[in-house]
Amino acid sequence: MKNFNLFITICLFVLAGCSKQKEISFNSQLLQKLVLSAMNGNISANDSLGNLIDFTLPFNSSYNKFEIDSVVLNQVTYYTVLAEFPNPLYNRFAVYDNYLNNFLIDRSLNGYIKIAPIHVNNLKFFKVEEQFISKDIFRIERLSLYLIEPESVNLSFRIFTNFERPKEIYKQTVSEISEDRIKTELSSSAFSILSNKSDVFSFNDKQNDYKSSSEIFYNFVTEQIGSFSDSTLKPMLTNETSGAEILDEDFANDVNNIFTISVTSEWKRIDNLKITENLSTQFTGTRYLNNKLGAEISIIKLPEGTAAEDFLNAELTNKNDGLNSTRYSNNIETGKDLIQYYEYSCGSIKFLMIIKVSKYTYENYKDHYNNIINSFKVNC
Repeated sequence: MKNFNLFITICLFVLAGCSKQKEISFNSQLLQKLVLSAMNGNISANDSLGNLIDFTLPFNSSYNKFEIDSVVLNQVTYYTVLAEFPNPLYNRFAVYDNYLNNFLIDRSLNGYIKIAPIHVNNLKFFKVEEQFISKDIFRIERLSLYLIEPESVNLSFRIFTNFERPKEIYKQTVSEISEDRIKTELSSSAFSILSNKSDVFSFNDKQNDYKSSSEIFYNFVTEQIGSFSDSTLKPMLTNETSGAEILDEDFANDVNNIFTISVTSEWKRIDNLKITENLSTQFTGTRYLNNKLGAEISIIKLPEGTAAEDFLNAELTNKNDGLNSTRYSNNIETGKDLIQYYEYSCGSIKFLMIIKVSKYTYENYKDHYNNIINSFKVNC
């Protein structure tokens, strides 16, 4: 670890000394180490990456996917960085060159993400495909094309390409790409208002992107989701919104501003609650209840100089180091429930989080629980 930190320090020193002349050339391995350092809280590394990581958010290094790839286009080596997390608030797609010039940072991606460079009619793009769920039952796919030009990489085209609801599938397929326009064909698994229709997206020189005056498929999808009235856990994701915007609406702060946690409106908060279950000592804390999932999250401030194990019959053998140091237990099965313990530390301040969920809903909503766990932050 000391050698890694020394490497990053030397790397950043060289970058600072040569920032004007751009003489230092990066490669995938060096970029990977720099990004991982930024993800683990290194401010200097993050600054050199154009603030790829948002340090105002709770620390989170539990990614689903982390990929760095390279491609040579227009005689320039471009490096793509993809970080995919259970919580889309942390997702990142970024593009750099081998001198660490930052061409793009996109924070609006959701779900499962794939990236590939493509060439079409002398046009060069990075193609990004997303798969995610909205309102619990709608499966959605989205396509984004980032136009690669000699001095820039810009999001130039974004559409929904697939919308699935129970027993129905609707698709929008790109059939033509040129400098002037992109054409799409619409279809569905059964005859519908989309059958045999097409849409045209014209290139706007001022905005440097392709836009349609009709947005047929987008309007159809958003109308279908907007008219769905059943109670759900997952909010609506639209063509323009990201996980960050959605979670910001539900961000709830403790009344004393001593911790921050992100929960949806399905969770009901109870303050100043006497908490004794699974503890050797009674504490007063905060509990979030979700009756729909049969789940509860209890948060307790521990006495100074103590550790979670002083009050639990469990061992917190796992550890994450970041803006808040975190220790946590494995899942513990108790009857029909699963329990997990988390200890968050910042200096001498420690909090214990106890998560109790139904083992019958845990697998289906694991990402939902992980979003909450990863959002917790001690304000110190």
